Amino acid sequence: MFVLRAAGSTLLIYALFNAAFGLNRQELPWLLSAVLLAIGGFALLAAQPWSRIVVLSSAVAAAIVGAISQFRTAVDVDLSLESATVAWSLWSALWLATAYIGTKYLTDKGVALEEL
Repeated sequence: MFVLRAAGSTLLIYALFNAAFGLNRQELPWLLSAVLLAIGGFALLAAQPWSRIVVLSSAVAAAIVGAISQFRTAVDVDLSLESATVAWSLWSALWLATAYIGTKYLTDKGVALEEL
């Protein structure tokens, strides 16, 4: 149960970071990725049978939206696309790995009773 809470909380922290960055730059893709990561974080904290699908799909969707905003930001500030790809890969790898690790501790019927 600790890993589920830790992974869910970490996704919520990533969501807060994206929301702060999106509000600062006033960009919708950053805010959208923050919402998607928050949905995934809350799904992990809920630990329900539907959590695995919600967490993984929201993390993948956040990675896709993150790519769009990262490349758009790179074009705006004249940053090379290679650098933008590296930055996007590192951030996306963090929340995708967190989501994956969190879902490994979910059972098909929710959290195992032994863990409660």
